[in-house]
Amino acid sequence: MFFDLGLRTTDYHKPEVVRDAILDIDDKFTLVLIYEYLDESLVLLKRKLCWQLDDVLYLKFHYQLHGETTHQNINHNATEQIYSWNKADAMLYQYFNETLWDEIRTEGKDFFEELREFRTKHDEMERDCLGLSENLEKIALNPGVSSINRYFCEKMLFREIEYMHYFRRKMENNKRRTPTNSIGSGGNGTRIFSVHAQERNEEKTVLQRNETDASSVSNR
Repeated sequence: MFFDLGLRTTDYHKPEVVRDAILDIDDKFTLVLIYEYLDESLVLLKRKLCWQLDDVLYLKFHYQLHGETTHQNINHNATEQIYSWNKADAMLYQYFNETLWDEIRTEGKDFFEELREFRTKHDEMERDCLGLSENLEKIALNPGVSSINRYFCEKMLFREIEYMHYFRRKMENNKRRTPTNSIGSGGNGTRIFSVHAQERNEEKTVLQRNETDASSVSNR
């Protein structure tokens, strides 16, 4: 981690240099998210940016495919060696992990109520978008997803490159909106996720172009 943040490998075993680098990062970033506590991190991010819970919803299969299920048990000696070899990264992780939980504690009890609400919304969104599929390698859009949520779910299934193309197209359009993101209910009792259903008709052309571009990138 520290290599990507600019710390020279020759400084990895210099505690004073590492601590100064950590404090410099802490000074530059308001919040550092912790991968192992993604839900907690996202709810805290939402609060700091005055967003809605809908703004930080995600599909867990993206998260799981990047290693959540690859944990292995290792003995104490191996653990100590890993910490020794990666001392700078271990110090970095421990510092910001403690910082995250210190900030969560200052948020009060309602933080955990909001965390429960976020996880409930996440489960509802995932069931609607993915159905009951458990094969992470063959995730596909739930064919039974309501038409009003289909556009939102299609975007949630984008991979990184696909989303990059989507945002580039959206920026090119330079459309100005004042959305009011919230999960509500349609007249037929169908749950509506965010304002994406309202955007569907306006951005359908953007979505189609994005899928074409992403497909061409994949074929290369």
